[in-house]
Amino acid sequence: MSKRFIALVISFLLLVVTIAGSVYILSIKSSVQTNEVLQESTVAEEQQSDIVSDVEVLPEKVPFFEDSVALQDALDLWSSELPIRSTASVVIADTDGTLIASRNKDESYFAASIYKMFVAYAGYQQIDIGIVDPGELYLGSITRAECLDLMIRESDSPCAEKLWNELGKQELTNQLISYGITNTSMVNITTTANDSAIMLGRIVRGQGLELPSKTALLESMREQIYTEALRSGFSDAVTVYSKVGFNGQDEYHDLGIIELTDGRQVILSVMTDNVGTSRIADLATKIELLIQK
Repeated sequence: MSKRFIALVISFLLLVVTIAGSVYILSIKSSVQTNEVLQESTVAEEQQSDIVSDVEVLPEKVPFFEDSVALQDALDLWSSELPIRSTASVVIADTDGTLIASRNKDESYFAASIYKMFVAYAGYQQIDIGIVDPGELYLGSITRAECLDLMIRESDSPCAEKLWNELGKQELTNQLISYGITNTSMVNITTTANDSAIMLGRIVRGQGLELPSKTALLESMREQIYTEALRSGFSDAVTVYSKVGFNGQDEYHDLGIIELTDGRQVILSVMTDNVGTSRIADLATKIELLIQK
């Protein structure tokens, strides 16, 4: 065998060994990279799992009253039996603002003393942000906090009118618009059943109010002295937080947060012209019979 042939064989074997080694090294790198990718993927999945587990899953809200058709039918029947030349607007809503039943909800009325509820709400907000002192003397010997209570509990006008003017009638109107209360004018003293219901919802949820202010406002509404309409129609088993506004029997409005013995609450906003308190009370009785089932 010649030396030249042996050299060629050795060169060929070295080439084969070099190629095999390169392939082996590449396979190892590929395996390492694959493992790194798998590890990163696993970490990402674990992180995603952690993110998902941190998200609070809220249960579906149980409707206050599932059979809204029955309430709507009762409301329509009550409305059909009203005297000729009378007007009534009613909103029945869940505390989250969900409409359950309504009639003429956007009809505009002279608000009468209903405006005091809007004023009191803004007055409590002043206390909450710390720009006024609830204990300061505000009107004669009456403190600011006492005035806020009286304008709801007894529908006191001097307290309400002073604060109404201080807050600014147009400024109050603009503030209400920002809440979605768009058909109410604190300048012209007009509102609707729907707008009033929206404000009741803010109060019962404590939206825009600190807890002490919400509690004080609701307590004034629970103790308010005018009981001829909604209060007289609901049984003693029902707690009513309400505000009335009236101009004799010609215009009589009654707004209420109705609380049942099981803790459920519903908003009821009634605005009327030439209807009378006894018919409003009759509506309250009809509603209670349905919502207590």
